[in-house]
Amino acid sequence: MYQQQPRPPGSIKVLGILNLVFAGLGVIGLLFTYAMYFGGLRLGGRNPVVEIAHSSATYMTFLKVTLGLGVPALIAFATSGIGLIGMKPWGRKLAIGYAIYAIAGAITGLIVTYVYVLAPLSGQPGSGAGMFGGLWGGILGCAYPIILLIFMMRRNVVGAFARIASLPEARVIQRPPS
Repeated sequence: MYQQQPRPPGSIKVLGILNLVFAGLGVIGLLFTYAMYFGGLRLGGRNPVVEIAHSSATYMTFLKVTLGLGVPALIAFATSGIGLIGMKPWGRKLAIGYAIYAIAGAITGLIVTYVYVLAPLSGQPGSGAGMFGGLWGGILGCAYPIILLIFMMRRNVVGAFARIASLPEARVIQRPPS
């Protein structure tokens, strides 16, 4: 007798789609960050944040490393989205790995940005908005990875992927040649 399996939680597909959307936005952010700090892109007039960043060799090295790590991280992020949409157990594992990496990266980025950019910026007139944006941008950068990690660890999500992994692999039966 055929036993109907419970439907997987809808949150898995939603998070898979969000992973793809946020990975796409991440690519755009990576390109603009590279263009602003290394390609000479100027959006508007004088930008004291970019000027302060350029005055610190340590911060510019940090940016290069971050941008370099961002490419494979975004590929993993998008790939995890595809895996989640397809209910592949590796998609969940990759999403967990990305979430941990993103949380650690956001915290590290917040600290390094504060030390090398925001603290020196604090002495300049009109710097409050830039500091506020930089601080809250870093904090909010942790929000989705934390949500992703929490959902990927929920009992119903773990159970859904465990059921998928325990199913026998489908076999294709071929007709004998005629």
